[in-house]
Amino acid sequence: MDKKDFEPFIQALQSNVWFHRQQAIQAIERLGGDIAVWILLDVLKDENENVRAQAINALVKLKSRECIYPIIKCLDDPSPKVREEACFALGILNATEAIPNLIRALEDKVPRVSYASTRALHKIGGSKIIKPMSKVLFETTDTVKIRIVEALGVIEPENEEEKKLLMTTLYKSLESPNKLLVIWSAFSLVKQGADEQIHIIIQEVDNPDKMIRFNAVTALGKLKDKRSLDALRRALDRELDIRVEELLMKVIRDIEKR
Repeated sequence: MDKKDFEPFIQALQSNVWFHRQQAIQAIERLGGDIAVWILLDVLKDENENVRAQAINALVKLKSRECIYPIIKCLDDPSPKVREEACFALGILNATEAIPNLIRALEDKVPRVSYASTRALHKIGGSKIIKPMSKVLFETTDTVKIRIVEALGVIEPENEEEKKLLMTTLYKSLESPNKLLVIWSAFSLVKQGADEQIHIIIQEVDNPDKMIRFNAVTALGKLKDKRSLDALRRALDRELDIRVEELLMKVIRDIEKR
């Protein structure tokens, strides 16, 4: 692919209409290659947040490692949309070098950015995120708290100190008045070997709140533990919400197949 193939789209990137610049980005992405990457890296400086976000999305699809550090810089972008897109992008690229920056992004004042950083950290994984995630857990929004405890459930600690911190954090979160956080904390404790904590999830399949029931059944479906079958069958007999009922039937079938 020669640079001249990109010239019409490079010209289109100078358009005063941001939507036209977005279309040019899509065309450059389709052409691909190193030239496309370098052109798109420059677009990260565009004045329009939609164009910058589109450029990040295109760079991710091109799967170039050269774009990681420029995307990390986008975590400081004034636009929440761009910061959010940067978080998701770094997770998809498995950018371990971005872990410190993503941890700082957990404290972003815009909830959807903080949420995106938890998803990215979850995707990247690694025990080095245990300490910072444990620290920020009790200082953020409920949605982010749930994502953090979910992430802690799949991390493999490298030593006893990390394991102790992880388990202490999860046990502490069981004290929360937020039932959803309690469910997913118990879920992660079970994933980390504290099998007895499954009873906390099982008892919530009878909660009067259908959202809590739905989350409890979802968690049990992911665990696929036969100890939950009797409670799930009883819950199915009396469930009135169609969405929860359908989920119960699916989870019961999946566990019975094991």
